[in-house]
Amino acid sequence: MGLVNILSDEQLKLLCRRGDYSAFEQLYHRHKDALFHFIFRQCGNEETSRDLF
Repeated sequence: MGLVNILSDEQLKLLCRRGDYSAFEQLYHRHKDALFHFIFRQCGNEETSRDLF
């Protein structure tokens, strides 16, 4: 388990701003489901949502 797995979102955002790709990956994996559902609610079409996601 890497250090990025135990950091808060705020700490990960700071690392992202410094170019830490693993911090970005961790944020993405934490929030990808919520992001997809947000896109789906906005466009109302699953296929379009998958294209945008």
